[in-house]
Amino acid sequence: MEKLMPLPTMKEFIWDKFMEPLHISVKKMAHDIDVPEAEIQDVLDGKKEVSAELSIKLGKYFGVSDDIFFNIQKDIDMRKAKRMNQKSFNKIKPFPRKKNNISLA
Repeated sequence: MEKLMPLPTMKEFIWDKFMEPLHISVKKMAHDIDVPEAEIQDVLDGKKEVSAELSIKLGKYFGVSDDIFFNIQKDIDMRKAKRMNQKSFNKIKPFPRKKNNISLA
């Protein structure tokens, strides 16, 4: 069986790339962006996902795009879903349809 690389975590991104280098504590950041400390800690511990609202607050706080944290969370979620459900996904056959039968516009 192929050994898979560990999935990235939000802690690796938020703590390692922002909080630790800038010497920002969970308490300070929670106070500064007006969220409960437990919410930040739960995200760092992998117990909670980054919401759109939290992503906007983090983006403004760190001076980056307000959707970057949300997009990273979505990427982690997609990787996790693919990894956990690959056998099930592989069983799905595309619905046969005529060319140009359905427009997504």
